[in-house]
Amino acid sequence: MAVPSAVSTGWRLCLDGVGTLVCCLCDKVRSTGSHPANATNLTEFLLKKTCFLLLLALMPAFICSAYATATPDTGLTGGDTRDAREAVAIKLRLEVTIFEATPGGKAKAVAAINKLKALSESGDPYAQTSLAGLYKRGKDNLKKNPSQAMFWYRKAAEQGNPNAQDALGDAYREGEIVPKDYDQAASWYQKAAAQHYAPSEFQLSLMYQSGKIKPVDYVQAFDWCIQAAEHGHVEAQYLASLLYVDGKATPINYVEAMKWASIARKNGVREAVAWLLELEDGHPTQIAQARKLATEWLGRHPTKN
Repeated sequence: MAVPSAVSTGWRLCLDGVGTLVCCLCDKVRSTGSHPANATNLTEFLLKKTCFLLLLALMPAFICSAYATATPDTGLTGGDTRDAREAVAIKLRLEVTIFEATPGGKAKAVAAINKLKALSESGDPYAQTSLAGLYKRGKDNLKKNPSQAMFWYRKAAEQGNPNAQDALGDAYREGEIVPKDYDQAASWYQKAAAQHYAPSEFQLSLMYQSGKIKPVDYVQAFDWCIQAAEHGHVEAQYLASLLYVDGKATPINYVEAMKWASIARKNGVREAVAWLLELEDGHPTQIAQARKLATEWLGRHPTKN
């Protein structure tokens, strides 16, 4: 099975966070008004304005380096690769998010939406996934439409897109845009997990542990958690540490518990900080071995933090 591309594991996972940041900055700037007297103080006002303007100014350069193969009319060249197609789809969705939050950006947002629609109609699974995400979210330029979101997610998922498969799993598990159906959720997660898609592996772990996949199976929960952790899912890394102490699916192993807690802490999981200190206080003779294993793992999987 194919492992998700660098574009998948980088751009896709940061897209919603970047979009949220842009929207939050816009809201903050608008809330202060156009004059610093409306802000708490001049420094706060200037900081908000500067951050917002810098983000908008740097974003074009930030995204362009990843999309050198894009062309103005279609966003793709004749010899485009899988990564290039996915990059274009993510770029267009990001443009929608940015321009929606920018005064006077409506026309550009609509243009990006229309390009996504055209690529989706042509059968591009990456565009279909991005378009589905916009329909799921809903905004002024593209109203929330759960049925369209499911339609396009399914189109992409049936072509083997793991992000779309995971999104369908989320939809059936959450029950917000379709009725809850844990069997369907598990089925789609398993398809994505077969491609080593870490978010789906993590969800399978939680479902086996909670009994949403019946019967409760702690061994399966543990196995899927470790796979997700190995594939870089930070919440799974923290959970793996807990499961090594829990002992329901595997013998208690404080070295492995400290290793995964250390990795999770390095990757920004706040809860792992206190948990690691607790483990190290209780098992000081095993700290050196655990740190060695964590360092070796991080050497093979460099953190982005």
